[in-house]
Amino acid sequence: MRPWNAVLSHRMCLMLLEHHLALLAVQDLRDERPVESGAPAASDRAKTPGEVLFRGRAAVFSRCDWVPSTPEEVSAAGEIERGMAALGYAPLGDFLASALPDVAMRGYARGSGMAYGVLLASSRSVQCEFHTMFGEGRFLTTTSARGIEDLPEKGVYRRSRPGASPEELHREHERGIEEFRLPDSSPDLAQPDLEALAKAIDSLLARFGSAVTGVSPDVAESPIDAILLRLGDRKTSVRSQARKALARLGGTAALPLARLLADADTRTRAEAAKALGELGPAAEPAAGALVRAIGDAKRHVAEAAEEALATLGPVATGALVEALDGAGAEVRMKIPYFLARCGPRGIEALFAALEHPDPIVRSQIPGALVMAGADPERSVPALAALYARGDVIGRSSAVSALGSFAPRAPQAIPTLLAALEDPEAAVRIAAMTSVSSVAPGDETFQVRLVASLDDEETRESALEMISAMGPPAVVLLRELMGHGDPAVRASAVEAFASFGEEAAGEAIPLLVEAIRDPSVQVRAAGIAGLANHLDGTEGPTALPAVLEALRDPAPAIREAASDALEFADVEADVLVPTLIQFLEDAGDEPTRQAMVGMLADRGSEVCPFLVELLGSSDPRSRLWAAWILGALGDEASEAASEVAALTGDADASVRLAALSALGGFRSGAAAALPALSAALADPDPRARQVAALALGDLGKVAEPAYDSLLALRKDASAAVRAAVVAALARFGAEAQVLVPELVFEALKDESPRVRMLAAVGLGELGAMAKPWEEALAALTEDPDQDVRTATARTLKQIGGKPSKKRKR
Repeated sequence: MRPWNAVLSHRMCLMLLEHHLALLAVQDLRDERPVESGAPAASDRAKTPGEVLFRGRAAVFSRCDWVPSTPEEVSAAGEIERGMAALGYAPLGDFLASALPDVAMRGYARGSGMAYGVLLASSRSVQCEFHTMFGEGRFLTTTSARGIEDLPEKGVYRRSRPGASPEELHREHERGIEEFRLPDSSPDLAQPDLEALAKAIDSLLARFGSAVTGVSPDVAESPIDAILLRLGDRKTSVRSQARKALARLGGTAALPLARLLADADTRTRAEAAKALGELGPAAEPAAGALVRAIGDAKRHVAEAAEEALATLGPVATGALVEALDGAGAEVRMKIPYFLARCGPRGIEALFAALEHPDPIVRSQIPGALVMAGADPERSVPALAALYARGDVIGRSSAVSALGSFAPRAPQAIPTLLAALEDPEAAVRIAAMTSVSSVAPGDETFQVRLVASLDDEETRESALEMISAMGPPAVVLLRELMGHGDPAVRASAVEAFASFGEEAAGEAIPLLVEAIRDPSVQVRAAGIAGLANHLDGTEGPTALPAVLEALRDPAPAIREAASDALEFADVEADVLVPTLIQFLEDAGDEPTRQAMVGMLADRGSEVCPFLVELLGSSDPRSRLWAAWILGALGDEASEAASEVAALTGDADASVRLAALSALGGFRSGAAAALPALSAALADPDPRARQVAALALGDLGKVAEPAYDSLLALRKDASAAVRAAVVAALARFGAEAQVLVPELVFEALKDESPRVRMLAAVGLGELGAMAKPWEEALAALTEDPDQDVRTATARTLKQIGGKPSKKRKR
């Protein structure tokens, strides 16, 4: 038998390897999902009298009394305790290792047998394991943890049975012993004590790197080195666990992590920066390395370093000041904003840096002083001095910062006003922006703003600032209405439009003036502005100007005006008469169509006006009135008689529009049918065609006209014959008696369109058309593609045979 300590060292190495991987890493490594738990760490739940078992190379071990704190832990621990007792295992006691504060351990042994039991408790779970070490140095573990793998090169074999009871795990473990032990070997059965257990675990911690990650033994001698190596792991969960472990080490981890900021591996550098950020001010020894890392060539590494550096606060001041003279240009440019987070020491460093020889550095100081909340009384003179001697970038940043300090330090305003005359446009724009926020009513400033409109470099910014001033800028905007550049005038008009309802009384007269401007761009801006006021309290004031724009010679303006009116909530008795008047007067068809669309959208409320328009002397107005009434359908049925009267109009287009409109008046069919029936005998084939289609639209109420329709089935005009078929098809089942005529005449018509419509009509009858399947089938060979397609669809509708593939 080997000495117990030697045997235990191997066995407990395996135990610690098992619980460290299975409980702290494997679940995350397998799932790559963070595990959230409301339970406190094991060490927080362990009542420790402070007795130290053993001080090792890797950790300090102490006794504890682990107490389950959640119902889940009480249940899991109770099941393990009962299972161990049933198997004859007695508890050895509880203990903690300082290097693994999230794990409490409880050992078990029995006087006879070939295995040792362990309860492992962490903030995420309570697990049970059995361990056996064979004399030749081979190990066997059976665990309830998930995702455990063998390490055959280390002689380590593992079996994982998630959710198994202690009894089930023990039976599985005994089967494993028989499988893995050599014929001439047997497991050691000596009983350990807690001190021996602690020594074994410490040995494993010192060997952790070589046993688990493949790190050479001399590097793995220090546990922090093994953790650092995991920062470069490809799995997010492994890196996260490593950062948490390093955070528990505090400032001890700062310098090792600082060295990794220069590592060749990008992932390692980024994770090292994140880990330092989690240390906070304790990362002070790494401040210099973090400052250098904010200039990393990889953007995500630099960003991680910036976030980490921001957590250090005042302790980073020295490293930041030192880097102002030694770091690269990109890093020096960022340093002032980190100094702004360093409190009074950082502010002092910023004031000193105003004399820095690098203009890039000096240009960042003003913004950093604002960010740091520096004293305005001290900052304003310093920034004014920087403006006086600075280059373009320095002057621009000084002016912007002075604008931030000016509300509390009005002595900044003279410098800002002087900067309005700066030779550089960027500086002038910065000055205008600053003054507009603190002294928008200053006369010097307003004069300068207007003058800036003549400068292409500053015009856009000046216009934005004038617009931002709101109603107080009306005086300036009026002046701009006479500007020689249409773009400036248009921008001024857009500014008026942005003032809103509160300034409508002042804005509308100027907008009305704008729609008479010679520039289309300005007129369009005026229309857009007036459109915003049509629904407001000043809407009646804006409406006449928008209506006037409907006559504008430019199509774009007429379209803009009609769009504005279309979406405006204007009373019908105000808008409709004007629209009708414009409908009569409009000189182009697009404007007429826009008027018609707006009138049709008004619904039945426009009917009285349209009926009046039916008597217009302008045939185009009569035509559109009839068309709109027809589009309104039954909403306008009361006008059926007036529309029917137009079927005898002298103008052919009006007659056709009236006939088509009558098809929408189902509830007014009494007035519509006589006119439509009479039109079936009209010498104009177009009238016969439209009348037939209108009768089809009326549906069943047109039954008295069936005979008149049938009389046209042999009309000389193919268009009329097609209209008749289409009308009869719309009657559907109501016209079943007409099917024979459709079959024997229309299906054989010389016009492909008539044949197609006949096939479609039969399809509307569904199964009732089944007797005429053979006649339809003949059309599957029709020379016209449309006929063949319609026939195939109809055969499918009536449940007939599929169409034949046409031979080529």
